[in-house]
Amino acid sequence: MDSSPGSSTTVKPGGDTRCIFSYSSDFEFQVWPGDNDKLMIYFQGGGACWTEATTIVPLCTTSCLPQLNTGIFDKTNDKNPYKDYTIVHVMYCSGDAHAGNSTRSYNDLRGQPVQQVGAINVQTTLDWITSQNDFWNTDGLTDLVVSGASAGSLGAQVWADNILTDFKTSLPYQRAAVIPDSYIGVFPDGSQGPTMIDFGVCNGGTLKNSPDLLEKCNNGELTLQAISGAAMERHPDVPFAWIQSKRDIVQKAYYDAIGLIENFELDAIGDVEFFKDANQIIADYVSQYKNAVSYIVDSLMHTYTLLPIVYTASSRGVAGGGDDISMIDWLSQFPMKAGDVVESVCDGHVVDLDDHPSWFTNYCAKEVQSEYTQA
Repeated sequence: MDSSPGSSTTVKPGGDTRCIFSYSSDFEFQVWPGDNDKLMIYFQGGGACWTEATTIVPLCTTSCLPQLNTGIFDKTNDKNPYKDYTIVHVMYCSGDAHAGNSTRSYNDLRGQPVQQVGAINVQTTLDWITSQNDFWNTDGLTDLVVSGASAGSLGAQVWADNILTDFKTSLPYQRAAVIPDSYIGVFPDGSQGPTMIDFGVCNGGTLKNSPDLLEKCNNGELTLQAISGAAMERHPDVPFAWIQSKRDIVQKAYYDAIGLIENFELDAIGDVEFFKDANQIIADYVSQYKNAVSYIVDSLMHTYTLLPIVYTASSRGVAGGGDDISMIDWLSQFPMKAGDVVESVCDGHVVDLDDHPSWFTNYCAKEVQSEYTQA
């Protein structure tokens, strides 16, 4: 690997990996070298292609596009808590939230079947990571972070359990954190299960540790929230730290797109409804798992960690301000040491979720406020 400061190297692993179209680029992943005992696995975003119509448009990236040295990938910025980490960036070109294994019934523009094998791409990347025995510290990792933005946030959540479980033996770590950025999973009712079946999530390998979730998947009943909940339950000493905007414009747009395609009578989701639903998801996590925390930004911005705004944002907005801890300082707490305490962050007056204002989003749900102490 190139050891120049701030530089990255791309790896084309070959094998059964591929992008969605026959004429797409080869699948590859990106590596920023760093310390041999600190690892971040970051899942790239890039939309989703879940039907023939959304694939023809397309509503997902279809070839690999390397990440720039910005946001938490900027290893020259002393404010970056992960500048010394080795970062493996799982690029995204499958359109299936890094989770699928499916050959579709429709073809690409060259008449070849559309194939979505995000799960194979990810597993191949993970296998490569654990095979680099000459690089990693012989005593294993001190720090492991699993993160991703947008569709990569979904990927981080779907793969969290497998990574945290498998790496305990293949690349042992002392402490870990999961940081999904900007996709909490507000979807139209009834849309998640069928989409997972179509993507091939049920046979993609991400559910290998969960027979109950696999059964739900095959029955068309699986949700992202069930997957994340199971991961939090199995790894109670790993904080799951969600970054979420109150009025995320991209998450709302994909909600509307799914609704439009599946049900032409579905109304577009508004800011108030979206924020309430996002709050409810986080509140459900907080009520069941001690290791769920969140950083909520009063903004319509989509994604933070891969952009320069990660260094300026606060709960008040992308430009900062307010009395709360800044986003980058909040992130600097993960992974946590024994005895460390982290609190959820939100700007606004605190109300019961059932009493949320019906006309604006300038509030924070009491049920979402949480505190986690590292064992």
